[in-house]
This record gives sequence, C-alpha cells and structure tokens, in this order.
Amino acid sequence: MKKKISYNKGYMGSYSTKTNQRIFEEFINTILLKYCSDSNKIICSLGSYDDVLVDQIKFKELYLVDIKFGTCHHKSNTNIHYFEDTVKNIMTHEDFQNRMDVVLMTTIVEHLDEKLLNYIFTHMKNILTNNGLFIFTVPNACSMNRLVGVQLGMLKYPTELDKGDKLVGHKKMYCYRDMPYFLRWLRMKKIEDIGIMFKPLSNSQMDKYFGENLETFIQIGRDLGPKVCSYIGGVYQN
Repeated sequence: MKKKISYNKGYMGSYSTKTNQRIFEEFINTILLKYCSDSNKIICSLGSYDDVLVDQIKFKELYLVDIKFGTCHHKSNTNIHYFEDTVKNIMTHEDFQNRMDVVLMTTIVEHLDEKLLNYIFTHMKNILTNNGLFIFTVPNACSMNRLVGVQLGMLKYPTELDKGDKLVGHKKMYCYRDMPYFLRWLRMKKIEDIGIMFKPLSNSQMDKYFGENLETFIQIGRDLGPKVCSYIGGVYQN
C-alpha cells in the first residue's frame, strides 16, 4: 500500500524537484514498506536521516548514526537513539554487535573513499542479527543521463566526478558492475537488486520536459532493470 508523503528537505538529495520526490517515493513503496514495516524490529540508519523516512517505517528501536541533512524532529520518541560517533567506529561498538535487524545506508556510499567503504562493508556482518538485512542505495554512474553526458563531451567517462558531484561531496561514483564487488565484501546473500527510474536527463530537465509523465520513466526503469536506472543498490541478508 502506497503512503502519501509530506516532504521537507534533504533525504536522497533535495526535494526541490518532482523527479527526486518520485524516486524517493518509489524507494519507500518498493523497499522500505517491504522490509521496514515490523514494529518488533531494531533498525539502524547509517550516515543519513530525515523525518520523512521515520514517518514511513515501523520499528521497535531506531538507531541514527552520524546523521546528516539536519536535525531530527522526533526527539520526543524515546525509541530513537542518536550516536554522534562515526559509521566506521560503530562497526566494532559493543552496543551494536549482532543487534540490528535492518541496517539502512542510503546515498552515503558515494561520499566515502574506497578504503573506508571496504572497511564498513567487510564489518557490516558484525552489527546485524542472524538473518538481519542490509539495504543500501547509490546514484548510478551509468544512468542514461550520465552516458548521454559522455557522448556530448560533458564527462570524459561515466564515473568521472563533475562539478555537481564535488559540490555535494561525492568521493567516487559507482555502476551496477560494482555490485558483485560489494557482495564479496559483505559476504552476505543477495535478496534483491534495487533500480529506480530510467532517467535520460538531469533532474531539473526531467521536471521541465516530463514532470507530468514521470510514471513512464519509473515503469521503463522497472522494465529495463537496474543497470541503467538512476538509483541502484541492493538488499542483502546476513
């Protein structure tokens, strides 16, 4: 069942475009509502947080680690816990060992250098329960809009960091072909791939030319699969 979402700002990019809003809605409706709807589970969000996300999920306890994108407005909820420590450090923190039923890491991977990402992924098993789930998303460097950018000479190659990437703190861009490497680091079972929206243009251009027809591009993304989608990732089980 789809939920109506009231947007503020900050999660998975800015909500200033209809395109980002629709991408986020698809993530909620196809992933979060499937795996984060059990009020008996302990959930942890690594590096990212937004009130919108908390409004959509159910949990027994929610741990927020090194949160970005502003202050949480659910402070009165005693089942939400805040850790200012780094994502790296909680991988060996005694309060997290084998406790988390679901760990979320959405649009954070691209902000980490590869050595740190490798450390976090190879230690992710430490904080999950048996059969616990790890869910992550990352913008796709081989999304069609970036491939078009290469052909037009705007990028030398799909994973090149452009001015926009650097402005928002991206350290490295990844493609679907990187998913098997992540899986080897994680040493988990893949439950499903994530691929959201076929996006041939930038967000602002998508709004301008296709703002009333974004469902078409959501459906094309479903049909073609994650290799060419704008956002990719996966759901993995310990």
